[in-house]
Amino acid sequence: MIKVSSEISSAAKKICIVRDLLGEQITVYLEQLSVPNIQKYCLWRWCTTCGNRKIRDELFYKSINELGISFEETGMRKGFLYIRNIRQEELFTKILKLICQKLNNLTNNQVDTMLGPEPFYELDRNKDDFLKFLIMDIYSSLEGRFTNREKLINYLESTITNDKIFHVIMKMNSRYLKYSNTQKQSVTVE
Repeated sequence: MIKVSSEISSAAKKICIVRDLLGEQITVYLEQLSVPNIQKYCLWRWCTTCGNRKIRDELFYKSINELGISFEETGMRKGFLYIRNIRQEELFTKILKLICQKLNNLTNNQVDTMLGPEPFYELDRNKDDFLKFLIMDIYSSLEGRFTNREKLINYLESTITNDKIFHVIMKMNSRYLKYSNTQKQSVTVE
């Protein structure tokens, strides 16, 4: 009998959940992210040289396919198919709602599996995490559409109905506010 480490089996579970969100195209890439002792690619949301570009592209393609929209109808150009770059308001809203619905449909067990034993929001270091990546992509895409952070968080509260996912969002927001307030206090005027 072959023994599979808990790290690999946990990674396999995460891949299955993400495959449901993004589809088959991204599976090979995500397997590389999750296998121990293999070159890792980051999920840092501003990085354009690593895997997040491919993940954003696949998320966009998967979304328009599910919505029955051809790529040509989107008016987008290939490359950097970031939700934030969608200029057609109707298309933006449809894709954003679809992605949020997929997050809402996750079970508590699926969210726990994605977070793992050490949720990224409990750590004092940056940890690549697919759930964080998706939430930040949603947040970032909405940032320019709201006049302030509080209104954006209120919008997310009304859109994200999955209690566990919203809990993660609020944990992320609390950490941001704590860090933001710390930075304001550390600035001195001479």
